[in-house]
Amino acid sequence: MSNSVVVRESLRLEEQLAIWEDVYLNTRCSSPFLSPHWIEGWLRNISSPLLTALFYCGNHIKGIALIGTNTQRVLGLKINNAYLNQAGTETEDQAWIEYNDLLCPEKFRTEFFELLVSELRKRRFHRFKTSMKTNSYLQFSKSQYIAHTDVLITKGFTTSLDVFTQYPSKIMSKNSRTQIKRSQKLLKLEFGDIDILKCSTPTEILEGLKELAELHRLRWGSTENGSGFDNSIFMEHQKSILLTKPHFAELIKCVAGNKTIGFSINLILSETVFFYCSGINYFRNDNKVKAGYVMHHEIMNYYANRGFKTYDFLGGNSRYKSSLSNREVSFFTETFIFNNLTGKVLSTYKKIRHCLSKPSPDFPQQ
Repeated sequence: MSNSVVVRESLRLEEQLAIWEDVYLNTRCSSPFLSPHWIEGWLRNISSPLLTALFYCGNHIKGIALIGTNTQRVLGLKINNAYLNQAGTETEDQAWIEYNDLLCPEKFRTEFFELLVSELRKRRFHRFKTSMKTNSYLQFSKSQYIAHTDVLITKGFTTSLDVFTQYPSKIMSKNSRTQIKRSQKLLKLEFGDIDILKCSTPTEILEGLKELAELHRLRWGSTENGSGFDNSIFMEHQKSILLTKPHFAELIKCVAGNKTIGFSINLILSETVFFYCSGINYFRNDNKVKAGYVMHHEIMNYYANRGFKTYDFLGGNSRYKSSLSNREVSFFTETFIFNNLTGKVLSTYKKIRHCLSKPSPDFPQQ
C-alpha cells in the first residue's frame, strides 16, 4: 500500500496526545519542543482549533504534525495561512518553539512534507509557515506545488559541558573569563557565596516563577513584543510543565548569599539541558558585575556536575551565548507560498517588493 497524509479537523485533545506520544516513542527525536511533555502543556493552554496531519504507511500512523491556521488580507486578497506546530496567533505562539519539525522517523520526513504540502494546497491554503527547524526544506522550492519560498536563518549556540569544565579556555576568551571572575569576586564580597538552588516543591516553583516573571517584565516589558509573562497562556504553560513534568522542566535559582542573581527555566532531554527563559536581577547600574554571565556559568557547572553533556542556549545571536559556547546551530524559518492562483499573485507581489527594496547601483550602499 502507498503512503499518504490525512488531515483531521476535529480530533479530540486526548486522541491527539495519544497519537503524538505513540509516534514520539517510535521516533529518534532530540527536540524537547516535540516531546509529549511540551506539546501537552501547550495544547492544554490554547483554545484555537488545530488541524492534525497524520502520515500513514499503509494502515499505520508513522508521523504527525499540528497545523494552526489563520486568514490575512494582502492586496485585497484573502490569504489562508497554515503553521507547523503553531496556532497562528501571537498570544498562543508566544510560548515559542525551536527544533521544530514534522514528527516522524527521518526516512519518512521528505515524503511526509511533500504529501502534506499537496494536501494543504488542496484545502485552499496559500502559505505554509515552518519556523525554527534545523532541517531545511528549501529543496522543495522548485516543486510543482511551490511558487515562492522565503527563508530566515537564525543562529543558535551549544556548549560541551565536558570541555567547559575541563578546558574553559577552549570555550571562553580571556576577556570573558576575566569578567566572570571579577563579577564573582564582587558578588561574594558584597553578598556572600554564590550558589545554585533547584526549585523542587510546588511552593518553591510558584514563588520562584513569580519572581522570575517580575524580573523578566522589568527587562522585556517595555519592548515591542513585551514580556511573555504578561500573557496568561504563556505563564500557564510554563507553570504547568514545571509543576507536572519535573523530570522535563526545571526552575533554577542563582544566589549570592541572600541576594537573588536570577532564575532560569531549563528543559531536560537525555543528556542535554536546553536554556529556555530567564529573569536576571540587574541590580547594579555599572558594568562591573555581569549577572547573566555569572548565572549561566554557575548553572552550566551545576548541570555538568549532575552528569549532563550539553548546554543548549537555543536560538538568538546574543553575545553571552556566543561567548559561552563552542558550537553554532542554524535554525531555518521557511515560508512556502503555494502554486495556486492566489499564491502566484502573492509570489509576484513579493518578488516586485524585493526588487524595489534593493539599493540603486547609482548610490553608495552604506
